[in-house]
Amino acid sequence: MIGLKRKTVTLIPYTSRWSEAFELFNQTMSMACRDHEVIIEHIGSTAVRGLSAKPVIDVAVGVPPGENRKSVIAAMTQLGCLDRGDRGDRGGHLMVMETETDVVSHHIHVLCLSDPQ
Repeated sequence: MIGLKRKTVTLIPYTSRWSEAFELFNQTMSMACRDHEVIIEHIGSTAVRGLSAKPVIDVAVGVPPGENRKSVIAAMTQLGCLDRGDRGDRGGHLMVMETETDVVSHHIHVLCLSDPQ
């Protein structure tokens, strides 16, 4: 299972589906951002083999200095990512993907690689 109803917390045992979901997202995002230099990483508890976690895939998209972060966010929006705004030092610019209304499958943090955190 991937996805969690907003405002709920459920932990489930580790499943390889999480890494598979990240790989699919990574391939799709890499194609959408092919004109941009970005680094895409699977982060958070679903990235830790064997660890129980909320079934939401956390992703960091690192944008190097000089790259247009707004263009990267626009490319992600074209993929269906929902823009939740700039969280500043609480996680960068947050985007989410939903499998259905209010069921979040991915948290995507767009971060400038030059940020200190």
